Amino acid sequence: MKKLLVLTLFIAGLNACHPFQLADPGSTDSVVGIWVYDGWSQTDTASIYVLRNRLADNQYGYVFNPGGKMVQRVNSGWCGTPPITTADYSGTWQAQSNRLVIRSENWSGPSTQTYTIIRRQGNQLLLR
Repeated sequence: MKKLLVLTLFIAGLNACHPFQLADPGSTDSVVGIWVYDGWSQTDTASIYVLRNRLADNQYGYVFNPGGKMVQRVNSGWCGTPPITTADYSGTWQAQSNRLVIRSENWSGPSTQTYTIIRRQGNQLLLR
């Protein structure tokens, strides 16, 4: 019984060291698509994005195009008091293992954001 427990823990430990790999940007399992912010997951402590056909007016989101080009929809200015007005800013994105690096320039200047991809499941993407 003790040997079985040690073997199980050893295999679980090896499995935990296996790095998460995001699919190639051109595949259907990647982040390519139009992602609209849909709220916050308390359980995962992550932002929830939902795959849509278009970005909604005055709602945050991203359009990740093949080849690393993207559009980011964020506040159009410094004021964060509702009602919020958004604008689209172009930039680039790159998936590196379980990291998503986004570079753009908006009203505040150049911006680099690095997210951890918690999971992509169906039409839902969780980023931290």
